[in-house]
Amino acid sequence: MRIQNRYKGFASFDAILSIIPIVLMLVFLLDVSVFTVKNAGERMHRQQVFDKLVSVADYTVKIGTVKRENGIRYPNWLETKKITNNYVEDLRVRTGLPDLYRPGHG
Repeated sequence: MRIQNRYKGFASFDAILSIIPIVLMLVFLLDVSVFTVKNAGERMHRQQVFDKLVSVADYTVKIGTVKRENGIRYPNWLETKKITNNYVEDLRVRTGLPDLYRPGHG
């Protein structure tokens, strides 16, 4: 009987030594996955902001502030006097971009 008791203690000590590396690997994998998800979310947000800025620029040079004569639009020919605070504020509200440039403010 003495021999069996001695081996039972060894088996539990061996189990503890086996579980510790597994737990450490799981913690590491969870940390890596959290970092990856956070990084992907940040990149997605940056891409959304970039896409909104491209849309604002495209709208401005093709429709918003283009020169018009006799019902004809001239894309890429801007009338800078049309870029007013109201125009910028309208774009800011429609796109949800709080930091668009305002003439005379920066």
